[in-house]
Amino acid sequence: MRTSYSIAKPTFKEQVREFMWFNIPKFFTYFVVLISFCPIFISKFSDIRPCLSLAPIFFWAVYRPHSFSAKDAFIIGLVLDLFETTPLGLNTLIMTLFYILSNSQRRFLFTHPFAFVWCIFGLFGCAAYVLKWLLASVNYATFLPFKIVFISQFLVFLSYPLICPFCNKLHIIVRDHENGCT
Repeated sequence: MRTSYSIAKPTFKEQVREFMWFNIPKFFTYFVVLISFCPIFISKFSDIRPCLSLAPIFFWAVYRPHSFSAKDAFIIGLVLDLFETTPLGLNTLIMTLFYILSNSQRRFLFTHPFAFVWCIFGLFGCAAYVLKWLLASVNYATFLPFKIVFISQFLVFLSYPLICPFCNKLHIIVRDHENGCT
């Protein structure tokens, strides 16, 4: 006698719910991108646009790479390219390389305290900003002002402890949902 066991296929509503839970890191990163486009009405600092999306990209690359991949970093970079005045493809390259670099150090960074991870984020962010500045300067055939790059990188460095707690809370909520603790 044969018995067939069938597993109930999830309903559309359940599939949408799981899709939303799985993509929370991406949605939060897009939200940070939108915040970074908010205008700053300070006359001397109107050219400064810190790339705040580096913070969640770094966090997700280290702590949740299965929910946020290099492809997602590429798409974030493409969105930034479409809305900024930088050459098309520059942010895409920078975000993808930044993600790959951060993810490659995941096992090393995962066990270290926050202050150490923050300093590494600062180093990686500095490398990303210098590369972006260098490639943009080559594209425009003139050296762009480095002061703006330095201030932007410093603001991104300072923003990491402000953005990271939100990422961490979302990480815990999604992890608990995946483990069935909700």
